[in-house]
Amino acid sequence: MHKAGILILAMLGIFLLMSIASAETVTIPPTDDSYVNQRDPDENYNHHRYLEVKSKSNKNMRTFIKFDISSIPVETTIISAKLRLYMYNAPGSSRIYDIHRVTGYWTETGITWNNQPNVADSLTDSNSTGTTENKWLEWDVASDVQGFVNNSYTNYGWRIKDRYEDSTISYQWSRFRSREYTEKKGHRPQLVVTYMVRNVTSCDEGGEEKNIFELSENVYCHAAGLPPSTYVDIYVVNNKDEWHAGDTLTDVSGGADTVHTGSVGSISATEIWSAPLAQGSYDIVVDINQNGRWDKDEPIDSKVDVGFEAIPEFPTLALPLAIVLGIVFFLFRRKREKK
Repeated sequence: MHKAGILILAMLGIFLLMSIASAETVTIPPTDDSYVNQRDPDENYNHHRYLEVKSKSNKNMRTFIKFDISSIPVETTIISAKLRLYMYNAPGSSRIYDIHRVTGYWTETGITWNNQPNVADSLTDSNSTGTTENKWLEWDVASDVQGFVNNSYTNYGWRIKDRYEDSTISYQWSRFRSREYTEKKGHRPQLVVTYMVRNVTSCDEGGEEKNIFELSENVYCHAAGLPPSTYVDIYVVNNKDEWHAGDTLTDVSGGADTVHTGSVGSISATEIWSAPLAQGSYDIVVDINQNGRWDKDEPIDSKVDVGFEAIPEFPTLALPLAIVLGIVFFLFRRKREKK
């Protein structure tokens, strides 16, 4: 094949994947943010227009923040998620700020040093502050947000703290704009999330959506918004109008197909049922965790309507109709001839 032809095919493949997998980016404001102060362990600072992180012996400060992510659909793969804080006061020397997922309940108006909640043992991310003021610091929290969306754990937000607390050097602290800051609303904390809604659709060999197949045709599907770089099982099952978590998946196409999702979590046109088909109505299900059951975050071609239909070829349908019409025409002519 000529290089030009290869290039055209590659561009076509990219176009199809982009049309299948349209990512959405949302910027979410915090619902709660505050900081706690070791020096005043029972004081609450929710009313302040700034957040603080500090390393000082017996005067450490930590910031807590959380966001309402209920606007992100359940059947979603998180592509990226960044927690962003605008630092307008920088420390005298660069510090490392660690972020951990919070594991206990807290409120902006009630949190203090003495009642601050626990956090996960595993580090979510870290970032170096540098010494330049008036800039954004951000942390990668994609894995946590995916866990919140999947209900793997409850969303209590995050804690940001200096990795090396109890410093004996002065001026080892930072200030960030809080959600109460009014002068420049664009400097308030942000959670920027890019995600794809998981989906799977029946299609032809070229990737065009197709919902009706003749019995002599092969069935293909494409999918998007799946966990990247992993294997999933694709099932063709008899159509169901209602799905419940834990429903057993019974493939009717000769066995589920195991497919790799690639680096972007998408599947281009892939054959899932070779002709001949059996007449009927069907759904396509992507079993992400490969347990042979449907889980509520796994995509279905259609949960309510039919995913696709397999029907007899046109000649098969047309022949009986033609015979009936021929008999009617023959009888009609005989009747006229008798007259």
